[in-house]
Amino acid sequence: MKKSDKKIESRLVKQLRVACDELKGACDDFLWLSHQVNYQSFPQSLEINVMFAEFADIEQLSQSCQGDEIRAIIASQLIKADIRLPKPQQQIVFNQ
Repeated sequence: MKKSDKKIESRLVKQLRVACDELKGACDDFLWLSHQVNYQSFPQSLEINVMFAEFADIEQLSQSCQGDEIRAIIASQLIKADIRLPKPQQQIVFNQ
Protein backbone atom coordinates (compact mmCIF):
# COMPACT_ATOMS: atom_id res chain seq x y z
CA MET A 1 0.00 0.00 0.00
CA LYS A 2 1.39 3.38 -1.01
CA LYS A 3 1.72 6.23 1.46
CA SER A 4 -1.09 8.14 -0.26
CA ASP A 5 -3.33 5.05 0.00
CA LYS A 6 -2.62 4.83 3.73
CA LYS A 7 -3.68 8.45 4.17
CA ILE A 8 -6.93 7.82 2.30
CA GLU A 9 -7.53 4.67 4.36
CA SER A 10 -7.00 6.61 7.58
CA ARG A 11 -9.50 9.33 6.56
CA LEU A 12 -11.95 6.70 5.34
CA VAL A 13 -11.85 4.67 8.56
CA LYS A 14 -12.17 7.79 10.72
CA GLN A 15 -15.33 8.93 8.93
CA LEU A 16 -16.81 5.44 8.83
CA ARG A 17 -16.42 5.29 12.62
CA VAL A 18 -18.35 8.55 12.93
CA ALA A 19 -21.05 7.20 10.59
CA CYS A 20 -21.16 3.97 12.60
CA ASP A 21 -21.76 5.86 15.85
CA GLU A 22 -24.48 7.92 14.20
CA LEU A 23 -26.19 4.83 12.77
CA LYS A 24 -26.13 3.04 16.13
CA GLY A 25 -28.34 5.81 17.50
CA ALA A 26 -30.58 6.03 14.44
CA CYS A 27 -31.29 2.41 13.53
CA ASP A 28 -32.20 -0.34 16.01
CA ASP A 29 -31.15 -3.29 13.85
CA PHE A 30 -27.79 -1.80 12.79
CA LEU A 31 -24.69 -3.71 13.97
CA TRP A 32 -21.53 -2.45 12.21
CA LEU A 33 -19.87 -1.16 9.02
CA SER A 34 -17.04 -2.71 7.04
CA HIS A 35 -15.41 -1.77 3.76
CA GLN A 36 -13.38 -3.13 0.86
CA VAL A 37 -11.42 -1.11 -1.64
CA ASN A 38 -8.91 -1.44 -4.45
CA TYR A 39 -6.88 1.77 -4.37
CA GLN A 40 -5.93 1.34 -8.03
CA SER A 41 -9.51 2.35 -8.89
CA PHE A 42 -10.53 4.46 -5.90
CA PRO A 43 -13.28 5.62 -5.17
CA GLN A 44 -15.18 3.57 -7.78
CA SER A 45 -14.02 0.32 -6.17
CA LEU A 46 -15.03 1.31 -2.63
CA GLU A 47 -17.77 -0.95 -1.23
CA ILE A 48 -19.24 -0.32 2.20
CA ASN A 49 -21.08 -3.17 3.91
CA VAL A 50 -23.75 -2.17 6.41
CA MET A 51 -24.43 -5.10 8.72
CA PHE A 52 -27.81 -5.63 10.39
CA ALA A 53 -29.28 -8.11 12.86
CA GLU A 54 -30.46 -11.43 11.44
CA PHE A 55 -34.15 -10.58 11.71
CA ALA A 56 -33.90 -7.29 9.81
CA ASP A 57 -35.73 -7.22 6.47
CA ILE A 58 -32.76 -6.29 4.26
CA GLU A 59 -34.71 -6.16 1.00
CA GLN A 60 -37.34 -3.82 2.42
CA LEU A 61 -34.74 -1.69 4.20
CA SER A 62 -32.61 -1.40 1.08
CA GLN A 63 -35.49 0.04 -0.94
CA SER A 64 -37.11 2.19 1.76
CA CYS A 65 -36.55 5.80 2.72
CA GLN A 66 -34.67 4.52 5.80
CA GLY A 67 -32.21 2.84 3.45
CA ASP A 68 -31.77 6.16 1.65
CA GLU A 69 -31.21 7.90 5.00
CA ILE A 70 -28.55 5.36 5.97
CA ARG A 71 -26.78 5.87 2.65
CA ALA A 72 -27.02 9.66 3.11
CA ILE A 73 -25.45 9.47 6.59
CA ILE A 74 -22.53 7.42 5.29
CA ALA A 75 -22.05 9.53 2.15
CA SER A 76 -22.15 12.79 4.11
CA GLN A 77 -19.47 11.55 6.50
CA LEU A 78 -17.26 10.48 3.61
CA ILE A 79 -17.66 13.88 1.94
CA LYS A 80 -16.15 15.41 5.10
CA ALA A 81 -13.02 13.39 4.27
CA ASP A 82 -13.21 14.51 0.62
CA ILE A 83 -14.34 11.05 -0.49
CA ARG A 84 -17.26 11.06 -2.91
CA LEU A 85 -19.00 7.86 -3.91
CA PRO A 86 -19.85 7.87 -7.63
CA LYS A 87 -22.71 5.36 -7.16
CA PRO A 88 -23.80 5.18 -3.49
CA GLN A 89 -26.82 2.98 -4.31
CA GLN A 90 -24.44 0.26 -5.55
CA GLN A 91 -21.47 0.99 -3.29
CA ILE A 92 -23.31 0.95 0.05
CA VAL A 93 -24.62 -2.58 0.50
CA PHE A 94 -26.90 -3.91 3.26
CA ASN A 95 -26.16 -7.37 4.73
CA GLN A 96 -26.97 -9.58 7.70
